[in-house]
Amino acid sequence: MELSRFNSNSPGILNEYNAFKYSFENGTMKKQYFKTTCFTPEYLYLDKIRINLNAETINNTITIESKLIVNDIQQIISSLESLQSQSKEMNSQNINYIKILLENYEKENFNVLNDLIKPWHSKIHTGGLISIFGDYRKECVWIKVKDNSDFNTARFIPAPPEQIPELMNNWSILFKSKSEYPLLDALLLFYQFVTIHPLEDDNGKHGWLLFSIFLIRHRIFHSSFLQMYEYFKKDESNFYEKIENIQFDKNFDDFISYCLKRILSQI
Repeated sequence: MELSRFNSNSPGILNEYNAFKYSFENGTMKKQYFKTTCFTPEYLYLDKIRINLNAETINNTITIESKLIVNDIQQIISSLESLQSQSKEMNSQNINYIKILLENYEKENFNVLNDLIKPWHSKIHTGGLISIFGDYRKECVWIKVKDNSDFNTARFIPAPPEQIPELMNNWSILFKSKSEYPLLDALLLFYQFVTIHPLEDDNGKHGWLLFSIFLIRHRIFHSSFLQMYEYFKKDESNFYEKIENIQFDKNFDDFISYCLKRILSQI
């Protein structure tokens, strides 16, 4: 991503920080100006995003969704419990994922921060050292090209930390809504979550867990959901390219089609 692409005409840029002033030291933006180029995802109601999708994208989603529908929620729970009983053959990460799904799939007042992030963040973290577990991040971050810390090579820049609580409140309203297109909306919600990037690390893990919880509530499930994070992580560069395309071009079709193709290969 070129820094020159950040301008007041780009969709989603936070314009309340006034003029887009840039200042550089050794090619890297000073921290005090960092937030002027942060992006915030557009929080349209999901039906307002759907209305701009190609008919082919929606039909493909419905076709795949039909392969995953489970009429009885107890079938899903039994499947998860069966997987849980095979704990000797599973890694600790997947065991924790199953516990999270079983604990939260039917919570009427499910709260992302209190029911998922606070009790589970430290247990599902597998990366390097981070400063905050169980709470929203407190610093600006950018998603960088692998092995390069230069700001100018950032793939996308999530919203600044002071906006996260409000963004997550808006997101939670959509998450709790009943959907006529569960798989499609689960992917749109996943996109919004990882674009907010509410945590210092492990946003993908939490995002796919929320994807699964949302779908289970709509009687949709497949055991491969437990491996979605690892599977998409293998194609991380293309994944972030699709997200970047939404931010600049509002191209949701490309992102949805990409995700559906990868999901279909696993079911």
